[in-house]
Amino acid sequence: MANNQNSKKLNNKNRLAEAGRNSALFGLILVFFTVISLTLLSKWGVEKLFDREFQPDHEDGDTLSCAIEEPILFLEQISPRNIYILIDRSSSYKSHSNWALEVVKNVLPKVLLPGDRLTAAWIGKNSASPDGTFCCGKPISDIALPYLLPLPEKPLPKDLVEVDEGSSSMEIMQIEEKNKKIVAENELLLNAYNCAVQERNREAKKLIEKWEIDSKVLINEFWLEIEPSFAIGKYDNSTHIKEALYKASLLLQQDIERNPRFLIIFTDLIEAGPPSFKGVYPKLDEVQVIVVLHCDNAEKCEQLKIEWQSTFANMGAKSPIFIQDSYPEELLISLLQRR
Repeated sequence: MANNQNSKKLNNKNRLAEAGRNSALFGLILVFFTVISLTLLSKWGVEKLFDREFQPDHEDGDTLSCAIEEPILFLEQISPRNIYILIDRSSSYKSHSNWALEVVKNVLPKVLLPGDRLTAAWIGKNSASPDGTFCCGKPISDIALPYLLPLPEKPLPKDLVEVDEGSSSMEIMQIEEKNKKIVAENELLLNAYNCAVQERNREAKKLIEKWEIDSKVLINEFWLEIEPSFAIGKYDNSTHIKEALYKASLLLQQDIERNPRFLIIFTDLIEAGPPSFKGVYPKLDEVQVIVVLHCDNAEKCEQLKIEWQSTFANMGAKSPIFIQDSYPEELLISLLQRR
């Protein structure tokens, strides 16, 4: 009996000892995971653990600096243009008239901008008559440039303290410590400026993009309205080029608000038929004349260019540009781009 009691007591002690060891082991495991958790929290922060927006720190404890960006400058108000187009619909140019219309249709939607004025008229019989104008004559609505916030003021860096000759080691150490603080302050000021520039650039890009989208919508609506008018209803037996130039000059000279002024002519430059009236002398002061020239005889073509170059000069126009190309769209777009 005594032996059985002793055996039970021994078994109870063993179980208690094992329970104690298990409890101690569990405690050690709990401590280990607690340390690991605290380490993670201190290293990455609570925000990282919960997948929130997080920016790691530099080794010195400063937050990441804003990248340097060139500030977006204010948009300059550019003067709108006056574009006048003449298309020959005489019998001698009949095979090219529709081609000229297609070229115009390919070019205008790519170059027109709010505020521009577009006019289109025929060269033919009685070219000075208002009846020959088949498009527009009125300005495209304008859209005000977006207002951009003022540029942030760039801070001036603080000067470092210079070490004087004869300074003691202690004084040099103090100056070095002071300069470290000045450098850190300068970096903080510059970083704040860079961040302000970034924020302003973000807002400026949004405003500029909206202005560009609104401008494109306006031009598309304008073009959809006028495109049907670019079609030939009849052809003429006469080619009164100077009369057409006279009518164009009246509008181009009256509208002084729009500059530069372009006069684009699709023709073979051959006058034909008696003029409707005499004494026509167009004034094309400072107008850029662009002639898209079609003629079959190369020698005759060069002679016509020389003659008309002199004629345009006497009218006060800028030196004319002659284009002899089956696909003049790219060059026309380049010449008409607003700069």
